[in-house]
Amino acid sequence: KHFYFDTACAIVALVLAGKLAERSAKEKTARAITLLYRMMPNKARLLVDGHERFVAIEALEPGTAFVVKAGERIPADGLVEEGASHVDESVLTGESVPRRKAAGDAVVCGSLNTDSVLQIRATRTGPDSTLARIIRLVETAMANRSPLEQAVDRAARIFVPCVIVLAALTFAGWLAVTGSPAVALMRAITVLVIACPCALGI
Repeated sequence: KHFYFDTACAIVALVLAGKLAERSAKEKTARAITLLYRMMPNKARLLVDGHERFVAIEALEPGTAFVVKAGERIPADGLVEEGASHVDESVLTGESVPRRKAAGDAVVCGSLNTDSVLQIRATRTGPDSTLARIIRLVETAMANRSPLEQAVDRAARIFVPCVIVLAALTFAGWLAVTGSPAVALMRAITVLVIACPCALGI
């Protein structure tokens, strides 16, 4: 007698390993989105008539002047009006070395002001900021399947049942010819393994 438990286990293990890798990738993406949300400040320090006051980031509008001190994150995209400092933009660029920003330079929401005070005029705020748009794009990519994945799903809905039916017919045919359930089962499994290992996993 021949037993092929190792082969069957290996195939199922590979299918499960693929599912595990997919789940791990989705969890990493979810953690990255959470990190991006944490990098978006909740308040902005406005400069009104020479005085500073805090407002919710939702109240910040394009054209509004705000101040970002050292160690604070920039609450909106904008242009530097006064001051010079180094800004850590690794949240967007991945570059760990802070870049120097002075009057006239553009800055982006979520980046970190490292060493001096900057007065900035907002250009894009709230959901229109670069960071917010990146978050939306990543969330959309997670929620929606690509055209290739959709095509594969459509093919699998037809292909997998056909393979399973073919394996059942193979089992019935060999059982009728040989009268041996063991031989018929092995032939049916062979059809599954060769034609579609995923069908065996299912």
